Amino acid sequence: MTKSTLFVFSTVFLLLSAANLQAFDANQKAKLLDLKSCQKCDLSNSDLKKADLSRAEIDYINLKGANLEGTDLSFAHMDEVYLNGAKAAGANFKAAYIDHSEFMGAVFDGAIFRGADLGKGDLTGVSAIGADFNGAKLKYTRWTGAKLSRANFQSTRLDRADFENANLVAANFQGANLWSADFTGANLAGANLTNCDLSNATFEKATLKGAIVKGADFLSVGGGGVRCLFLKEAGAIIDESTKCW
Repeated sequence: MTKSTLFVFSTVFLLLSAANLQAFDANQKAKLLDLKSCQKCDLSNSDLKKADLSRAEIDYINLKGANLEGTDLSFAHMDEVYLNGAKAAGANFKAAYIDHSEFMGAVFDGAIFRGADLGKGDLTGVSAIGADFNGAKLKYTRWTGAKLSRANFQSTRLDRADFENANLVAANFQGANLWSADFTGANLAGANLTNCDLSNATFEKATLKGAIVKGADFLSVGGGGVRCLFLKEAGAIIDESTKCW
């Protein structure tokens, strides 16, 4: 194969690859916007910015890399969807059902997830700075390395959630269920953990300076839990209502 032939072949291959990145089906997008229903559709890298998709039925949809900034997906049913790398700052996912889904590397800064169900979702590496998860169901979710500073997790269900190496500076977990949650290496400086269920939770190498843990329950069912001395030495704010040992 000559150099000129190889060059032409390589150029064509790159052009086709670039085209495939934008190769979502325009008809499927039109259907989604018109009917708010599109099962198993491929809308990866599509532009759905500020679209009204409230109460949409979009199970098994591919929204990888899609632009969802300011999009209204409140009360949407989105079982097993792919939102990897999606740009969804300021999007509204209030009370949406997004179970068993992937969110890796997506941007949800300032997004609303109040009362949403993201159970068993993989949110590895997401950015959800200042996002509102108040009252959401987030059991068995994975947040490894996520940027979650100032995020609101008040009254959420986060049983067995994995926050390993996550940035949770000034995050609000007040009244959350964090049973067996993993905070290994997480930065919880200034976080509000008041009245949380933290029994069986793991805090190895976590930063707790200024974290408020008054009324939090660190005692596991079978005894043990977290030492009060450890919390004090780590700079956490505790009082007699904190259940540690």
